[in-house]
Amino acid sequence: MENEIEELYNNITKKSLIESDFFPIDRFFLERNGLIEKILKVDKKEFALYSFEQINPNYSFHLMLCLPDLWKYISVDDICEMLGKFTNLFSFLSFIEFTYKIVEVNMLSIIFGSQNVKEDMKYEIQKVLLDNFYPNLLKNDSERFFFENNVYGVSLNQWVSIKKKYLCDSRVSEILTSLSLLQKYIREIWG
Repeated sequence: MENEIEELYNNITKKSLIESDFFPIDRFFLERNGLIEKILKVDKKEFALYSFEQINPNYSFHLMLCLPDLWKYISVDDICEMLGKFTNLFSFLSFIEFTYKIVEVNMLSIIFGSQNVKEDMKYEIQKVLLDNFYPNLLKNDSERFFFENNVYGVSLNQWVSIKKKYLCDSRVSEILTSLSLLQKYIREIWG
């Protein structure tokens, strides 16, 4: 199974760098090449995990942004399992940015409350978020423009049902849209 996912991911990555209209990837490219159907045929949770683990946060973020179809099938329990398998800081940061900015749900309490995430990793996540990363969790004007003008090939409306699904789980909360409140929340969430 992992070889199939690795092969599919690598194929997508190589082709997208040449054929995608938006760098590093967009949904138009995935649709033109029949790749969404191929992605949905493999283990969805494992595909997301593999993508986040590739230590290219920008690529992972944009690939996941293009795949609301994939996230329809990934539960909060699946996410908890994925988080326990992350092996590097970049996986966590890409996941946090994606779920906060695109899905518009706060999963930080799951990460910091998880027994499966090592304490030193929690420290690193909190440190990076507070040092300079937390403003990246909110959409900027360019990203809003890209969504409004269909540059990515996906709209924010496609994420609404997924957001609602996750918010039905008490472990997930709404995002904070104020930078000062977000910074305070991150400072107080752990340790």
